[in-house]
Amino acid sequence: MHTLYTGENAFENVHGIPFFQYLKQNPRAGEIFAKGMTEMSAIHKTAIVSAYDFSSITKVADISGGQGILLATILKQYPTMKGVLFEQSEVIEKAKHLLKDEGVIERCELITGDFFQSIPVKAEAYLFKQVLHDWNEQEAVQILRNCRQAMTGGERLLVIEKVMASENTWRNHFGSMKMLVLLGGQVRTKEDFRKLFEAAGFKLTQIIPTQSAFSVIEGVANGA
Repeated sequence: MHTLYTGENAFENVHGIPFFQYLKQNPRAGEIFAKGMTEMSAIHKTAIVSAYDFSSITKVADISGGQGILLATILKQYPTMKGVLFEQSEVIEKAKHLLKDEGVIERCELITGDFFQSIPVKAEAYLFKQVLHDWNEQEAVQILRNCRQAMTGGERLLVIEKVMASENTWRNHFGSMKMLVLLGGQVRTKEDFRKLFEAAGFKLTQIIPTQSAFSVIEGVANGA
């Protein structure tokens, strides 16, 4: 009800701290969340990699890519490609084991940091899977602007998210309400993504559906 009355996330109101800070302070909850996200990516990884043509990309960066299961899948599909995983330090340590087990650690660069501060990564494509829906408009724009600043020209932005249908039904809005209650974020429509990209200095070039609930939303820097 706090969310309905105020438009703010209820999790922080109840617990006194933001969701991701809560996970850091409660390691067991953090472990469950991380495992759940990795297993969700494992379910959808093949559909995503099959839907998008990465063949012209020699280096891809997975920004806030968790333990790297999607990045590993891409690298296994494209044996000459190199990858970058950009994550917080405590996540990177766990990712090392997964990437080693997947046989791609030798082609991976692991970089720690905070995407609200900067994204000190050089690649031909920057991948964000299930990241932007965690954040409100201002926060999402800041993340993408930091990505834009890392680019020199011609790179691709690849956002993997659910794209909410424009029909005004409760089913379409229920997922967005869950993100708002928990994190203050939202599920976005095609038009929402177009505006978000423009505000951060990108042009939305195409939206590619996959054989899963997610789409690949591609963009390039304005003027590129």
